[in-house]
Amino acid sequence: MSSRSVMVLVLLAVLAGGAAWLAGGDGAAPATEGVGQPLLPGLKARLNDVAALGVLTATERFTVRLSESGTWTMDESDGYPVRFETVKKTLMALAGLTTVEAKTDNPTRYADLGVADPEAPESGSTLVTLLDAQGQSLGAVIVGNPGGARDTHYARRASEARSWLVRGNLVLDRSPAQWMDRQVFKLPSSRVQSVTIEHADGEKVMVSRAAESEPDWAVQAVPEGSEPRSSGIGRTCASALEYLNFDKVAGAGKQPIPEAERATAVLRAFDGLLVSVTTGRAPAAEPAEGETAVPGTVWASLTVSAGEDAAEAVKAEARTANDALAPWVFALPEYAAGNLRKRMADLVQPIAAQPAEGALPELTGWPEGEEASGLDEIELDPAGDVPPQDDGQP
Repeated sequence: MSSRSVMVLVLLAVLAGGAAWLAGGDGAAPATEGVGQPLLPGLKARLNDVAALGVLTATERFTVRLSESGTWTMDESDGYPVRFETVKKTLMALAGLTTVEAKTDNPTRYADLGVADPEAPESGSTLVTLLDAQGQSLGAVIVGNPGGARDTHYARRASEARSWLVRGNLVLDRSPAQWMDRQVFKLPSSRVQSVTIEHADGEKVMVSRAAESEPDWAVQAVPEGSEPRSSGIGRTCASALEYLNFDKVAGAGKQPIPEAERATAVLRAFDGLLVSVTTGRAPAAEPAEGETAVPGTVWASLTVSAGEDAAEAVKAEARTANDALAPWVFALPEYAAGNLRKRMADLVQPIAAQPAEGALPELTGWPEGEEASGLDEIELDPAGDVPPQDDGQP
């Protein structure tokens, strides 16, 4: 064979190897084999059979499950309900993922696409597992980095070595809180007549207003020598349930309200609705060396009721809300918990002393034991310079 023929064969081999690399690396499948197929074959036809969906990342592990009552709940939050819209959106997106291009089957290159095992060091991937009611797998996929084009991702079937560039409108929520409606309860401040906060040490704080038309809640029993920090300071208490979201949720029987720093806030609405919120702070975790200590989590329980004179609609609202809230306790963000745990010192300040009418302000800043004197007593310094004096002339 001539040297020219050998060169041609070498060149063809190099080109073939390059094409394989572009298709996905060592041992890559032919560019067209498996392309245009569902990443999870058969899932679209069996979407209604999905009974559990597990999500696993390097930092999170949770499962949402279809309960006997037909609602979707989260195992790790003691069966707290999750949003059906989030479950539906995720399942539809997974069923719609279509392979675009074969990629590497070499585990040493998985990290480049973000499709390594989620529990591998520094992995950024997410494993999603789908099960039917009998616990049989309906598909498992490792979702990696976004692709270069819109609505594309790198992904890999968990049972296979081959990775793929796939297309599909997948927005995967990787945090448990993203699957739940995090609003605990909503009570607009416009309905609130008064708020009373009682602390375990006996301190009691109350803000109230006489009519719904009044814009501000007055601080009651302000200590002598003090005044409210502002005219609207009472609103911080009255609006405590306007946007109350939780960080975590647990069953009331599994997570008692801590005894430390107990406080109970009662919000009373003009229409007779009563919301009682009891909070307590869990012990703080020991900070790692060099880290700043973080306050312990504030857990809260809510009880909703209605006064005897309340309308039937308000009583029905209270029953519905209380039935939904009674089984749970909620870990609150620090800022939200603070509005339910105000003390008098948070609402008032000392009254500033006012000078007597016609009195000159007292001069301050003179050395101790000396008094201010006239300019005629100022002595020359050793250099003979006279301090500048204001003679009233420009």
